[in-house]
Amino acid sequence: MIIATSSPPLRQSFLDARAQLTPARKREEAQAIGGHLTDFLRNQPVGVLGIYWPIDDELDLRDFWPNWLDAGWRLALPCTTKGQPLIFRELTNSSPMHKGLFDIFEPTLENPELLPNFVVTPLIASDPHGARIGYGGGYYDRTLAKWRQDGWLGKAIGACFSCQISKEPIPQQPHDQLLDGVLCPQGWLKPLINYGVTKA
Repeated sequence: MIIATSSPPLRQSFLDARAQLTPARKREEAQAIGGHLTDFLRNQPVGVLGIYWPIDDELDLRDFWPNWLDAGWRLALPCTTKGQPLIFRELTNSSPMHKGLFDIFEPTLENPELLPNFVVTPLIASDPHGARIGYGGGYYDRTLAKWRQDGWLGKAIGACFSCQISKEPIPQQPHDQLLDGVLCPQGWLKPLINYGVTKA
Protein backbone atom coordinates (compact mmCIF):
# COMPACT_ATOMS: atom_id res chain seq x y z
CA MET A 1 0.00 0.00 0.00
CA ILE A 2 1.33 3.44 -0.97
CA ILE A 3 1.44 5.95 1.84
CA ALA A 4 2.29 9.45 0.63
CA THR A 5 1.14 12.62 2.36
CA SER A 6 2.08 16.15 3.22
CA SER A 7 1.88 15.22 6.91
CA PRO A 8 3.37 11.73 7.28
CA PRO A 9 3.88 11.95 11.08
CA LEU A 10 0.15 12.52 11.60
CA ARG A 11 -0.78 9.58 9.36
CA GLN A 12 1.81 7.32 10.97
CA SER A 13 0.64 8.13 14.49
CA PHE A 14 -2.85 6.84 13.66
CA LEU A 15 -1.45 3.79 11.89
CA ASP A 16 0.62 2.99 14.98
CA ALA A 17 -2.40 3.38 17.28
CA ARG A 18 -4.49 1.07 15.08
CA ALA A 19 -1.74 -1.54 14.98
CA GLN A 20 -1.67 -1.64 18.79
CA LEU A 21 -5.31 -2.72 19.08
CA THR A 22 -5.70 -6.29 20.30
CA PRO A 23 -7.63 -8.77 18.10
CA ALA A 24 -10.34 -8.91 20.76
CA ARG A 25 -10.69 -5.12 20.82
CA LYS A 26 -10.86 -4.99 17.03
CA ARG A 27 -13.64 -7.58 16.97
CA GLU A 28 -15.55 -5.81 19.73
CA GLU A 29 -15.42 -2.44 18.00
CA ALA A 30 -16.16 -3.95 14.58
CA GLN A 31 -19.26 -5.63 15.98
CA ALA A 32 -20.44 -2.33 17.46
CA ILE A 33 -19.85 -0.38 14.24
CA GLY A 34 -21.41 -3.09 12.09
CA GLY A 35 -24.43 -3.08 14.38
CA HIS A 36 -24.86 0.67 14.06
CA LEU A 37 -24.59 0.47 10.28
CA THR A 38 -27.06 -2.42 10.13
CA ASP A 39 -29.56 -0.44 12.20
CA PHE A 40 -29.15 2.51 9.85
CA LEU A 41 -29.58 0.40 6.70
CA ARG A 42 -32.69 -1.24 8.13
CA ASN A 43 -34.41 2.15 7.99
CA GLN A 44 -33.37 2.96 4.39
CA PRO A 45 -34.84 1.80 1.08
CA VAL A 46 -32.65 -1.08 -0.11
CA GLY A 47 -30.19 -0.21 -2.83
CA VAL A 48 -26.46 -0.48 -3.46
CA LEU A 49 -23.96 -0.41 -0.61
CA GLY A 50 -20.33 0.24 -1.48
CA ILE A 51 -17.96 -1.60 0.85
CA TYR A 52 -14.23 -2.35 0.90
CA TRP A 53 -12.01 -5.40 1.27
CA PRO A 54 -10.05 -4.87 4.53
CA ILE A 55 -6.27 -5.08 4.52
CA ASP A 56 -3.67 -5.09 7.29
CA ASP A 57 -5.23 -3.71 10.49
CA GLU A 58 -8.28 -2.11 8.88
CA LEU A 59 -11.74 -2.31 10.36
CA ASP A 60 -13.24 -5.60 9.11
CA LEU A 61 -17.01 -5.68 8.58
CA ARG A 62 -17.10 -8.83 6.43
CA ASP A 63 -19.14 -10.70 9.05
CA PHE A 64 -22.03 -8.38 8.24
CA TRP A 65 -21.96 -8.79 4.47
CA PRO A 66 -24.25 -11.88 4.40
CA ASN A 67 -26.81 -10.08 6.57
CA TRP A 68 -26.87 -7.08 4.27
CA LEU A 69 -27.24 -9.31 1.23
CA ASP A 70 -30.08 -11.20 2.91
CA ALA A 71 -31.78 -7.87 3.65
CA GLY A 72 -31.83 -7.09 -0.07
CA TRP A 73 -28.83 -4.80 -0.40
CA ARG A 74 -26.59 -5.18 -3.44
CA LEU A 75 -22.96 -4.98 -2.36
CA ALA A 76 -20.20 -3.45 -4.46
CA LEU A 77 -16.43 -3.47 -4.03
CA PRO A 78 -14.02 -0.91 -5.52
CA CYS A 79 -11.83 -1.81 -8.48
CA THR A 80 -8.70 0.28 -8.82
CA THR A 81 -6.93 1.60 -11.90
CA LYS A 82 -3.80 3.62 -11.17
CA GLY A 83 -4.53 7.34 -10.93
CA GLN A 84 -8.22 6.99 -11.87
CA PRO A 85 -11.50 7.20 -9.90
CA LEU A 86 -12.65 3.90 -8.45
CA ILE A 87 -15.18 1.73 -10.23
CA PHE A 88 -17.48 -0.31 -7.99
CA ARG A 89 -18.53 -3.77 -9.17
CA GLU A 90 -21.13 -6.07 -7.68
CA LEU A 91 -20.15 -8.63 -5.06
CA THR A 92 -22.36 -11.68 -4.58
CA ASN A 93 -21.77 -15.01 -2.90
CA SER A 94 -20.49 -16.37 -6.21
CA SER A 95 -18.72 -13.35 -7.72
CA PRO A 96 -15.40 -14.12 -9.43
CA MET A 97 -12.60 -12.25 -7.64
CA HIS A 98 -8.96 -11.47 -8.24
CA LYS A 99 -6.24 -9.38 -6.67
CA GLY A 100 -6.01 -5.97 -8.25
CA LEU A 101 -3.80 -2.95 -7.78
CA PHE A 102 -2.10 -2.94 -4.36
CA ASP A 103 -2.82 -6.69 -4.13
CA ILE A 104 -6.36 -6.11 -2.79
CA PHE A 105 -9.22 -8.45 -3.68
CA GLU A 106 -11.78 -7.01 -6.09
CA PRO A 107 -14.50 -8.35 -8.42
CA THR A 108 -13.41 -9.21 -11.95
CA LEU A 109 -14.64 -7.37 -15.05
CA GLU A 110 -17.57 -9.72 -15.65
CA ASN A 111 -19.22 -8.41 -12.48
CA PRO A 112 -21.58 -5.50 -13.28
CA GLU A 113 -20.60 -1.96 -12.44
CA LEU A 114 -22.82 -0.35 -9.79
CA LEU A 115 -23.17 3.15 -8.38
CA PRO A 116 -23.60 2.98 -4.59
CA ASN A 117 -26.37 4.74 -2.72
CA PHE A 118 -24.08 4.62 0.31
CA VAL A 119 -20.37 3.92 0.28
CA VAL A 120 -18.39 2.91 3.36
CA THR A 121 -14.83 4.14 3.03
CA PRO A 122 -11.68 2.78 4.63
CA LEU A 123 -9.62 5.37 6.45
CA ILE A 124 -6.71 5.95 8.77
CA ALA A 125 -8.35 8.75 10.75
CA SER A 126 -11.37 11.03 10.74
CA ASP A 127 -12.77 13.91 12.74
CA PRO A 128 -16.30 15.06 13.68
CA HIS A 129 -16.42 17.31 10.60
CA GLY A 130 -15.98 14.39 8.19
CA ALA A 131 -12.38 15.14 7.26
CA ARG A 132 -10.53 11.93 6.44
CA ILE A 133 -6.94 10.74 6.32
CA GLY A 134 -6.52 7.97 3.76
CA TYR A 135 -3.44 6.25 2.42
CA GLY A 136 -2.39 9.18 0.25
CA GLY A 137 -3.29 7.85 -3.19
CA GLY A 138 -6.34 10.10 -3.53
CA TYR A 139 -8.58 7.37 -4.92
CA TYR A 140 -11.62 8.08 -2.77
CA ASP A 141 -11.15 11.84 -3.15
CA ARG A 142 -11.11 11.50 -6.95
CA THR A 143 -14.07 9.15 -6.87
CA LEU A 144 -16.25 11.26 -4.60
CA ALA A 145 -15.34 14.42 -6.50
CA LYS A 146 -16.39 12.84 -9.80
CA TRP A 147 -19.61 11.41 -8.42
CA ARG A 148 -20.57 14.69 -6.78
CA GLN A 149 -19.77 16.67 -9.92
CA ASP A 150 -22.01 14.27 -11.82
CA GLY A 151 -24.91 14.91 -9.44
CA TRP A 152 -24.56 11.82 -7.24
CA LEU A 153 -27.23 11.76 -4.52
CA GLY A 154 -25.56 9.08 -2.41
CA LYS A 155 -23.62 9.47 0.81
CA ALA A 156 -20.08 8.59 1.86
CA ILE A 157 -19.74 7.06 5.31
CA GLY A 158 -16.45 6.66 7.13
CA ALA A 159 -16.15 3.87 9.70
CA CYS A 160 -13.36 3.94 12.24
CA PHE A 161 -12.04 2.43 15.44
CA SER A 162 -12.08 4.67 18.51
CA CYS A 163 -8.33 5.23 18.20
CA GLN A 164 -8.84 6.63 14.69
CA ILE A 165 -10.88 9.61 15.88
CA SER A 166 -8.86 12.80 15.69
CA LYS A 167 -9.37 15.16 18.60
CA GLU A 168 -8.11 18.04 16.47
CA PRO A 169 -9.47 19.09 13.08
CA ILE A 170 -7.65 17.21 10.33
CA PRO A 171 -5.84 19.59 7.93
CA GLN A 172 -7.47 19.64 4.51
CA GLN A 173 -6.15 20.19 1.00
CA PRO A 174 -8.28 21.72 -1.79
CA HIS A 175 -8.83 18.32 -3.42
CA ASP A 176 -9.92 16.56 -0.20
CA GLN A 177 -13.53 15.37 -0.07
CA LEU A 178 -15.44 15.43 3.21
CA LEU A 179 -17.36 12.39 4.37
CA ASP A 180 -21.12 12.83 4.76
CA GLY A 181 -21.18 10.75 7.94
CA VAL A 182 -18.73 9.00 10.25
CA LEU A 183 -19.45 5.92 12.37
CA CYS A 184 -17.44 4.84 15.38
CA PRO A 185 -18.12 2.17 18.05
CA GLN A 186 -20.13 4.66 20.11
CA GLY A 187 -22.38 5.55 17.17
CA TRP A 188 -22.36 8.50 14.77
CA LEU A 189 -19.34 10.75 15.21
CA LYS A 190 -20.70 12.85 12.33
CA PRO A 191 -24.41 12.16 11.78
CA LEU A 192 -25.88 11.97 8.30
CA ILE A 193 -28.12 14.99 7.80
CA ASN A 194 -31.80 14.23 7.05
CA TYR A 195 -31.43 10.50 7.70
CA GLY A 196 -32.82 10.35 11.22
CA VAL A 197 -29.47 9.65 12.92
CA THR A 198 -28.09 11.49 15.91
CA LYS A 199 -24.63 12.08 17.28
CA ALA A 200 -23.23 9.52 19.70
